[in-house]
Amino acid sequence: MCENGRSSNQVEEAKTTSKADLSRWPEDPDKTSGCVASPCRFLLRQYQNWTFAYMGAVLQKGARQNKTGGSNLSQSDLYVVPKAMRSSVLVQLFEENYQKFQSIDKDDKRLIKILWNIAIPTYIPAGFCELIVVLCGTGLPLLVRELIRVIEANPRTKIVDEGMPFAISIFLVSVINGLGNNRHRHLALKTGVALRATLVSLIYDHVLQLSPEGKQSLTSGEVTNLVAVDTQKLYEVAQDGHLIWALPLSIVLVSIFLYRTLGPSIFIGIAVLICFVPLIQKITEQMLKARGKRIKFTDERINLVSNMLQGIKVAKLNNYEENYLQRVTTARNRELKYLRTEMAIWATTLAMTVVSPVLATAATFIAYVYIDESHILTASDTFGVLLLFSALRFPINYAGRLIGKLAQALSAVQRISQFLARQKRSNQKQITNGGHVPEDSTRASAPLIVSQASFRVGSTLSDIDGTEEGVVDDTQKEDTGFTVTDFDFSVDKGEVLCVCGPVGSGKSTLLNGILDEAEAIGKSAVVKEGKVSYVPQTPFILNLTLRDNILFGLPLDKERYERVLDACCLRTDLEQLGEAGDLTEIGERGVTLSGGQKQRVSLARAAYAKSDILILDDPFSALDSGTGRIVFERLLLSKDSLFRESAIILVTHGSHFISNKGVDKILVVVDGANRFLGIWEELVTFEPSDDTTKRAVDHIRSTVREDNTEAEGGDEEVKGDELSKETSNSKATGRLMQVEEREHGLSSTKTWLLWFKRAGGAKFLVLQVIFMAIDRTVYVATEWVLARWTSATVNPVVMLGWEFPPQSDGFSAQTEYVKVYAILLVTMVVAVTVRSEWAVTGGARAGKHVFESMLSSVLMAPMSYYESQPTGRLLNRFTYDTEVNDVVLTQAMVTLMISWSWYFAGIAIQFTILPWTAAAIVPVSVMYWVLALHYRLSGPDLQRLDALSRSPLQSMVSECLEGSTSIRVYHQDKNFVDRFQSIVDSNSSALLNFVSAQRWLGIRIELLGSLVVLVSSSLVVSLNDVWQLEAGMIGLLIMWASHFTITLNFLVDTFAEAEAAITAIERVDAMADLPREKPMKTAKEFEVDQEWPRTGSVSFEGVSMRYRKGLPCALNDLSFQIPAGKTCGVVGRTGAGKSSLTVALFRLVEIESGRIMFDGVDLGNLGLSDVRGRGMSIIPQDPFLTGDVLRDCLDPFNTHSDEDIIEALKAVRMGGDTPEENAKILTSHLEEGGANYSVGERQLLNLARAFLSQPKLLVLDEATASIDGETDAFIQNMLRSRFPNTTLITIAHRLNTIMDYDLVLVMDAGRAVEFGSPKELLDNADGIFSELLDATGTESSLYLREMANKAVTDGDMS
Repeated sequence: MCENGRSSNQVEEAKTTSKADLSRWPEDPDKTSGCVASPCRFLLRQYQNWTFAYMGAVLQKGARQNKTGGSNLSQSDLYVVPKAMRSSVLVQLFEENYQKFQSIDKDDKRLIKILWNIAIPTYIPAGFCELIVVLCGTGLPLLVRELIRVIEANPRTKIVDEGMPFAISIFLVSVINGLGNNRHRHLALKTGVALRATLVSLIYDHVLQLSPEGKQSLTSGEVTNLVAVDTQKLYEVAQDGHLIWALPLSIVLVSIFLYRTLGPSIFIGIAVLICFVPLIQKITEQMLKARGKRIKFTDERINLVSNMLQGIKVAKLNNYEENYLQRVTTARNRELKYLRTEMAIWATTLAMTVVSPVLATAATFIAYVYIDESHILTASDTFGVLLLFSALRFPINYAGRLIGKLAQALSAVQRISQFLARQKRSNQKQITNGGHVPEDSTRASAPLIVSQASFRVGSTLSDIDGTEEGVVDDTQKEDTGFTVTDFDFSVDKGEVLCVCGPVGSGKSTLLNGILDEAEAIGKSAVVKEGKVSYVPQTPFILNLTLRDNILFGLPLDKERYERVLDACCLRTDLEQLGEAGDLTEIGERGVTLSGGQKQRVSLARAAYAKSDILILDDPFSALDSGTGRIVFERLLLSKDSLFRESAIILVTHGSHFISNKGVDKILVVVDGANRFLGIWEELVTFEPSDDTTKRAVDHIRSTVREDNTEAEGGDEEVKGDELSKETSNSKATGRLMQVEEREHGLSSTKTWLLWFKRAGGAKFLVLQVIFMAIDRTVYVATEWVLARWTSATVNPVVMLGWEFPPQSDGFSAQTEYVKVYAILLVTMVVAVTVRSEWAVTGGARAGKHVFESMLSSVLMAPMSYYESQPTGRLLNRFTYDTEVNDVVLTQAMVTLMISWSWYFAGIAIQFTILPWTAAAIVPVSVMYWVLALHYRLSGPDLQRLDALSRSPLQSMVSECLEGSTSIRVYHQDKNFVDRFQSIVDSNSSALLNFVSAQRWLGIRIELLGSLVVLVSSSLVVSLNDVWQLEAGMIGLLIMWASHFTITLNFLVDTFAEAEAAITAIERVDAMADLPREKPMKTAKEFEVDQEWPRTGSVSFEGVSMRYRKGLPCALNDLSFQIPAGKTCGVVGRTGAGKSSLTVALFRLVEIESGRIMFDGVDLGNLGLSDVRGRGMSIIPQDPFLTGDVLRDCLDPFNTHSDEDIIEALKAVRMGGDTPEENAKILTSHLEEGGANYSVGERQLLNLARAFLSQPKLLVLDEATASIDGETDAFIQNMLRSRFPNTTLITIAHRLNTIMDYDLVLVMDAGRAVEFGSPKELLDNADGIFSELLDATGTESSLYLREMANKAVTDGDMS
């Protein structure tokens, strides 16, 4: 029946579209229906499940939207993931099985056992479907053989009655085979989706639970690779996994039937197949080795790229793009070396899977005719044998893929099991390591008690046996870490303990130990009662709204929330955010916020949490003095302060905080030890025994003590910080991050051609076509020779103009056929090998070229691009998409080209033997293309949705690695895990909808192929007396007709896989067209000589700059001039434009008008490498280190000697005392971003790097904010003595840093409102500079003015 010209199938699917319930997976039981057990409903359900008719709803919508130009498929248009495959369910199942299999010693074996138990519900049914496929695949050749026997027995006569039952049976078996095959593949891939979801969720959860020991040597690249690549390998291997038993079963069944056909000679053929087993095993081992080596370099590349993306601002400011390009390219080339080896081995296995059944068949035939002179090859026996061996060909082809996938999956299981074996932290709330807390009544009520505490970072104690009391014998292992020892104190409610000390003395390590983020050693005991909040030195900001970052998973308490905003001076910032206010996205890592704003958001999070214990790791260093004082007073000192009921540990370098009367106790840490613990009055009289402690204490004591009673901070307001350019992006909606762009609908011809272009262009394509043509021609020729051979039973035949004797003439006649057959076999083996190896070389070239284009483009993109792109999205291009291009797409394109050659060879041979088969082939091919086109209007979109849904996974993994401490301390583990699992479920839904849509197409194509078999065999049977074809040719025709179903299915599968994978190259190629910065090289007409810059004079002449069109100017007609060699401090209220000055100077954003002159040259005329790479250096507020070892970090271009580097380290107090120590320092490992150094140490290392370059202009953007005051004073003296000819610009929050500078630039609203010496500016009592000094407090203001006067006096004396 038809409705408006549509088939009943289309009508049914159209109805399904209108009624589809997307809130559940269609194969899940419908518990809302009252007639579940109805036979009609049951049959309809089975029909939909086995034909995947339910996917018609999704495909119909996708096709309709593409045709009408409407919105494209989105996640909301897809069926949700099945209940049994939800991440939470799978993880719970994993945990249950983990307990069951704990007795298994080896981690990887245990993991495999657990995953198998998870796979059983879907993989066992898939196995039954595969069994149906095996039985049909071996039964079909027997039916064909019987049909040919009927034709042989009745040459040139009517055989309808005898032959038609076999023709119909062949058709029915083909249909059953198609149903079983597609159901098996769907269930197998469903299993793969479940395994992948389980492991991805487990990896994320495990990262959150890692102990300090478990985190050691763990890199973000390793975790990213596990999530993006290794879990994918288990998904891929599930598709063909049943071939492990199905292929041997097929061989056994085929062997039995072969024996009954040709007798003992078949053992020769089977022996040939068996000989391939150890060979394939050896090749598999080599592939596994190659992959293992490749993965190491893949991890290295991903680590480098991850570092590059996280520190991209530092890279651009220091002109490190070329350095990163070289390092990533070097790692990539090492990776490609083993990738080529891996793909070459895979191509060899692919060739072997084609060649092995052919050689086995040939060996069988040759043995058969030579065993007995009376043996004659007949058409029925020959083509029955060919079909039986051919029944093995496609399983063996897929087995070839399985070999590669299995090798990769085993490697992935080992890596994942090794990661999951990393030590997790215990669930205990208190840290005890064999020690105990003394029973002291004065400390009993304290929320925080630390007793005999020692902590270590940077080394593992997992292999060290302590004493019974838990004391560690340090002689058992080399100590490569840093240890803080013997801390004993408590903090009561409402009490403030201030922790101070030189940079690198162990303050952050102490806090990490208290937070259980460092190893507790010795008799350490830490007791924490109640909730804990933590404000890290580097704020942990999520890619969410500002409100979400403050609430951090807690419900909204409007009254407290408003108090928090006031206390942290965030009101004005909200006004600058636009209409969306606190609902504005603030970007990944808070890219839209200044350093001060990020830290105030972090403080606001702690204030909102109502915690009993507060751990504050130097949060006020990022705030200017005025704002810092107000926030400090409102949070800690005022009568209604939000922290008044909390026990507070505050790490700070700010002497005005240390000496504040609101601080109850002071702890001085030097060289990892407790040097002083007491009140201010005791510190004043304290006499240190060592020089380092004495310098630190003397500097603290030199600071006047500020009384907190002068201002409660309640009436003062602070102007909002300067916002980044992207903040106002879509102010009404608050959205910052750009929605990830994707192509829609059909993959374009341009995309397909792009792969061939990158693979080698016309040369590659032409040679590939020639190799495939030779391969198929020779392959068909071998079977044509067999057909002619079987026709010469008693009469001679003519082949290629030569007459061959009949087989009845004995061995001499058989030898003539064997010679021709052998020559063709050798030629075929060579042709198959060449076409396979040549194809994979193209894939390696394509992967290399697209990666290089993407890398170069990403490095040259402006900062505005990075601020609107989540790092996870970019990492997805460099991880998952790159792996797809390197491996999956290469294999898919190779098999696609092979499947096309099979398709055209099949059509050609059927048309040649019996042109009437066109009556079936042409309509079937037309219907094939109609169905394929209908699928392709949605299929690629479904795959793109899968790819898009992976990016949030990478983003959350990056966030998890960066902020695991904050997540755990705030007890948000469950919220983050739930959120991550929700994203995993969305990805599983997209992937499952995609594979189901593939099966929707696959089953329909196989049914069409079955029609070709039915028509061809029916025509031969019905018109046998009319066409009078030779039995051999009929056998060849029916064999290829029966193969046509497999060929079409092979073509559909490979085309779908290739189109799915081709979207990866589409996405990666899109990265080659990113917006670009101005050219790196200077144009010839503006080139400067090699000696430039000779001096460091800087002048801004009417400079105006806005971050983006439509935004107000961040710099507004800014003009000032700094003579060469002078020091200039830049100050101003927050939001004045101080950071914008450096943005314009280093051309991170191009200025709108005016010009910036450096040593007499307009920087706007130079290439960026000359602007950033010659004579100018900057040390940013957020220091970021890169390199494998410290030497690489300090001298990335290897232009300095070790002696120079040691001298630079000593200049910042980070050198060793002996040559051995210095050598060890230079080769010390550098963790990602320099995480194994404190923030203060990283700032010192950046100074050391600047010392090496000896720039003519050095910009310090709060570069000493995380350094203690005494070290800061030392650094300032070092800068004056070691950089005598360097112009120094310092953006400072510590006013004491710049009070003896030559000049001070006071900025307001992007203008220079005051400019002169500190003394000159202070003479204006109503000036902004005077106001800034007064905001620090009366005593502090007087002290700073004395510093300015003293500097003038000292200058006059000199």
